[in-house]
Amino acid sequence: MPLEDVVTKLRKRILNIREHKDTIGEENTKATLIEPLLAALGWDTEELTEVHREYKRKSQDKPVDYALFLLREPRLFIEAKALDEDLTNRKWASQIIGYAATAGVKWCVLTDGDEYRLFNSHAEVDIEEKLFRSIRISISGADEQAFAVQTLALLSKEKMAENLLTLLWTPHFVDRKVKGAVEDLFKNEDPGFIRLLRKKTTGLGPSEIRASLKRAVPIRIDFPVVPVTPSHIPADGEKLSPGKKAALTRKARLLTAAVDQAKRKSPTSIRNKGATQASDRHKVDTVVVPAQHDGFQETFMAENRWYAVRIDGRMRPQIKYIAVYRVAPVSAITHIAPVKSIEPWKETDKFVVNFSEPAKEIGPIPMVKRGRGQGFQNLRYTARQRLEAAKTLDDIW
Repeated sequence: MPLEDVVTKLRKRILNIREHKDTIGEENTKATLIEPLLAALGWDTEELTEVHREYKRKSQDKPVDYALFLLREPRLFIEAKALDEDLTNRKWASQIIGYAATAGVKWCVLTDGDEYRLFNSHAEVDIEEKLFRSIRISISGADEQAFAVQTLALLSKEKMAENLLTLLWTPHFVDRKVKGAVEDLFKNEDPGFIRLLRKKTTGLGPSEIRASLKRAVPIRIDFPVVPVTPSHIPADGEKLSPGKKAALTRKARLLTAAVDQAKRKSPTSIRNKGATQASDRHKVDTVVVPAQHDGFQETFMAENRWYAVRIDGRMRPQIKYIAVYRVAPVSAITHIAPVKSIEPWKETDKFVVNFSEPAKEIGPIPMVKRGRGQGFQNLRYTARQRLEAAKTLDDIW
């Protein structure tokens, strides 16, 4: 059943429960509201290696209600509460974000089966600013309902595999910061802003400009949300025709290009630096990839290879080494291996990097809190010589 239809069905179910003033509790919320949605998003709720309930990375950890896995690694945590629980309570967000950060999982969701709050656990900001989006299934209004479905589509198995949430986070984070800064200029009569307006309005004094700003209608800045059409997600068992598949591929490329353009315009401290400056390209001989704990142990170390990664075609001939950045709680580059070959990965546009010998320890080269190396979620390029001389990630990028 298409995602839109499942959401419509769940909306009716939620409204019916409220109309009868039923209290269904957390377990019934999971069974009747959350798990049907997971199935519609392409997750096999009967497959333990894909949807793990009451998941704990270590025996002493507190369990999370759902851990969703891709390639043997947890990629999304979901903490469930009973329908109509107050999700704005800071302790619930702290709980799920803490679970995710401990396990090295970037994205997590807090939900009561109606409201879904998406958090970036790795963002080095206060809890409120880790919130990426919040939607309600039961909301009225066609536009609001469409936005809710588009947001839920980001949690699909397909979109999580494409790392789309991470791609969308950068422009979201930048736009939010820019919006706040611009609105603050108007509210607080910033002296630099007043001087700029004086230059643009010859003959007006500071007091006249301040008085004019006070008379102005409060400034509101809105940035468009990059849409993710729910039709990108095929219904269960649906076979895509070659024409439709090609069309969806074109849409994905356009979306990626738009996000990449936003990244290029972002401040250096936030920008993804996977793309090396052309003037430095001839120096590059190493690709650095991020890895979670399980992937590092089971693939990077045990299999002497890494997959599935997108490596720029111009860079592939130069890559002689692959290094690994282990995400939180390690948060450091710890190993490096010589590259034997870089080959296509199955029938995708990604690659598998095969090692000529097992990886060896290096560093560790840690991330500096609020440093230039923060937000390491995609591969980056550098030179082995620079790695060997670095004490922190800020010494590399």
